[in-house]
Amino acid sequence: MLEFAGQDLTNYFPPPMILACPGLVTSDQLQLMRANFTPLVQYAVHTSGALQPIPDTKLDDANWYTNRLMPDLQQYYKGYFVYDKAYVMSEAENSQRLAKVVPFPSELTRRQWAIYNKKVYDLSDYLYTVKYYSGSSGTDLPNYDFLNDDVSSLWSTKTGQDITKDLNKVFAKMSSDEVSQTMTCLDTAFLYGEMDFRLEAKCTVQNYLLLAFAILIFATIGAKCEMQST
Repeated sequence: MLEFAGQDLTNYFPPPMILACPGLVTSDQLQLMRANFTPLVQYAVHTSGALQPIPDTKLDDANWYTNRLMPDLQQYYKGYFVYDKAYVMSEAENSQRLAKVVPFPSELTRRQWAIYNKKVYDLSDYLYTVKYYSGSSGTDLPNYDFLNDDVSSLWSTKTGQDITKDLNKVFAKMSSDEVSQTMTCLDTAFLYGEMDFRLEAKCTVQNYLLLAFAILIFATIGAKCEMQST
């Protein structure tokens, strides 16, 4: 286990998409390809439900993720990864340059993420999978293109940006059930982190106030010293 110390293990515990996106995903055989992840140890990936290849184990329980894993994690302290806008944009721009050279990278990062309501959502795996299967046909294939096209396209056209206003406009044209299903899916399967609130005005203004007071005090002391010397 030492090789995993200090690492983000999210991708080692993928939620079954039929549980992560109820109402949108209807096949328990649907699995997203990984655009930016190669496991250090393949058997450490906890695939659960119908896609677990080893039968008669706890992991082949369709509800292992929600009934076993999530309750176990509730007992631990946890928090979100936080990012600033500059980093989110730079990662997206690097990805766009890479995509022009390597359309289907095997181990190179392709980051297609965006900001919505101060949260960072990464649809890299989804968009990568949809593109990979775009030329496939057959009734035996799951519907990989399960998100509303107007929703998912924002992560392609405005990757790295704050899409809050744009996505709200799309949601305004959808039914309340569709919006609820989409947000449940985004929060469960694609939430990557939050924006760093420490960089917001409500936090940084105190630093500037302290600096202003310090300058005022030094200016006052300097003025008094100059008056006394004269």
